[in-house]
Amino acid sequence: MKVCSMSTENRRAPRWTQLDGLRGIAALCVVICHYAAVIQDDPALAGSAIQRGLHALALSPLGGLMLGLPAVLLFFVLSGFSLALMLRKADSDYASYAARRIIRIWPPYVMSILLNVLLIAWLGWPGGAAPSSWLGSVTGQPLHWDLLLQHLLLLWPFEAHYNFVAWTLVHELRISLFFPVIYLLITRFGARKALQWSVPVSIGAAGVSYLAKYLHMPILADLVISLHYALFFTIGAVLALHAEAIQVWYRQLDPRRRGLLVLIAVLSYTYPSQIRELGMPGFPMIATHWMTLPSVTILLVLAISSPAVTRVLRWPLIQKLGTISYSLYLFHALVIFAVMGSFRAAHGTLMATAVGLPLSIVLAVVTYRAFERPSQKLGGRIGALMARRTTVQARQSPA
Repeated sequence: MKVCSMSTENRRAPRWTQLDGLRGIAALCVVICHYAAVIQDDPALAGSAIQRGLHALALSPLGGLMLGLPAVLLFFVLSGFSLALMLRKADSDYASYAARRIIRIWPPYVMSILLNVLLIAWLGWPGGAAPSSWLGSVTGQPLHWDLLLQHLLLLWPFEAHYNFVAWTLVHELRISLFFPVIYLLITRFGARKALQWSVPVSIGAAGVSYLAKYLHMPILADLVISLHYALFFTIGAVLALHAEAIQVWYRQLDPRRRGLLVLIAVLSYTYPSQIRELGMPGFPMIATHWMTLPSVTILLVLAISSPAVTRVLRWPLIQKLGTISYSLYLFHALVIFAVMGSFRAAHGTLMATAVGLPLSIVLAVVTYRAFERPSQKLGGRIGALMARRTTVQARQSPA
């Protein structure tokens, strides 16, 4: 089954290198978020200036730099954009597409799980005392083969105790595997109808998921919620397929309207996740996803349309951060476990954070070269081989 066809125009489609930079910044925000969580959770720092300062920063417009959830939602939009371009350019069947995607995501992820498990076992968690209640909650299950197998399979629901970012990759891989259907709906019925369908599907999936949790059906709840996150992939795909029109629209905006877009992006990115801190502790977290949607959409629009934003995102250091973004996202938990589980005891959380943040980037460079880049090359070779085989079989089959 062909997932798309390739035209001369599609072969000449631009390479959106600035989106690599945007992905790198988002990955760094996730890392900062997790280190900040450990600092804010440290009883030894209770009431300290650093905790008060982090709390004030979190509630300021710059608080988005310390938030992980909006960055994850931005990842989903970026994935939709990239996958739509992949399908638009390629001439391959579903099997080669799926092989490329699985090999791109799964092997580096497996290495992160195995290394984390070895480190957790060496540190004695959860048998010993965890460095903080937050880390205790994400490493709160004994090491067990069943749970390890669930982590390695990735598609089936599990509690992400061995790498606290694994839950996002579950949805990333699931949605990637049925993304050609989303792409087909957009190209066949148009962006407007695709969005008209995906919004109620997202709302309905969230409702079913909440009901399943209430009925003590966690597996169903986890499986269904992927349909909710598919909305963000759909938004990314729509932006990719209409990028030129979006750029024209943005160029026609006056400076005041462009400034309003930036303001909406900042408010929508930073404050939905902070609603509970602002006095509404019972506010449903799922609702903040829809409230964050304008910001992640606008950020991508600015990245592809604003010359100033594009120039910043193409700075060499930001581009390098984008190159290692997946490895940074995957392996920073390993560094957090290491520095908070050993170094922190002698030197404190702040010193452990000062060491851990740059060490996370260094490890990301190493793991990118050791695991991620070879996985990318392998996926490309296997996908191309499968595509050529399918093409040859199609030519040899009788008309």
